[in-house]
This record gives sequence, C-alpha cells and structure tokens, in this order.
Amino acid sequence: MPIIVSPNLPVNAVRVSLHPPHFSLPLYGGKVSAAQSRWASAAQDYMDDDFGVLGGRLDLNVRFVTNPPSTFVMPVDGDSMIKAGLFPGTIAIIDKNADAKSGSIVVVWYGDKYIVKRLYIKGNIVKLRSEHPKIREYPPILFKGDDELVIWGVVKHGINTY
Repeated sequence: MPIIVSPNLPVNAVRVSLHPPHFSLPLYGGKVSAAQSRWASAAQDYMDDDFGVLGGRLDLNVRFVTNPPSTFVMPVDGDSMIKAGLFPGTIAIIDKNADAKSGSIVVVWYGDKYIVKRLYIKGNIVKLRSEHPKIREYPPILFKGDDELVIWGVVKHGINTY
C-alpha cells in the first residue's frame, strides 16, 4: 500500500513566516481548572517557567512552530473531527515533515479535496477515521492493497476562538 507525501500546497494553506517577529506573552503559574469551582490560592498567581521560557514568558512561535520551513496553517471546515478539538474555523497548524504514524491526525488529498482525519495503520490496511459523537454518520475511509494514500501533513496543534 503506497503512502505518498504530497509536495503540493493547498490553495487555503498559508506558510508560517521563517523569521517571525518575537512576541511573547506573560506565562502565569498554577493551572486553570475545568473541574468544579473552588477558591484559588493567592500563591498561584505568579510567573512560571514550566515552558522553558526565560522570565516566565511564552513565545507562541517557539511553542507551536517547531519546523518553520515545513509548517503551514489551514482553517478547518466541517465537523467530523470535533472530538479531537478541530471545530469549524479551527486554525490547524500542520507540519509537512512530521512522521505520520498510526494515531496521528493527518491532512490528506482524498477525491478532489484535502481532508483531515485520524490515521490508523495495521499491517497493509490503513484507515482514516473521523472523531465525531455521531461516528456512524462518518464511516471510515479504508485503503488496502494497491490503493494510494496521499498525506499532505500532520496536524500538530489547533487554535480555536471562543
């Protein structure tokens, strides 16, 4: 089963800057709980260096773009990957040089468009699966034998706006 990495650039993909300006945000310690509410300790309100950034600041380029020459961003369209955190309008950060492994979220050329799915590989069988609560409405795409799968890149992050 041939798996090909595509050199083509989708029309709505944007390459990240190879020399972005440095812009960092203050990084505060403690965590934001998504569990039931409780009073936070005043000691939690301090600058944190957990991300390895000097002075408790986070540079989003350093955090999200590990390989600038092969990193692109594309908006997500559709709802088939919402359980993976990719909603309509999510900005997907994609690395074309990252290794696509079983379990990776990949962008592939399928039919006449680019799609984003979870990749599963078992022997000679490759599946692309959606991640949606109504999974039966989104059947897997199966590749086997001499079928050709064209992988464009691996989704490394998703940025959502609320």
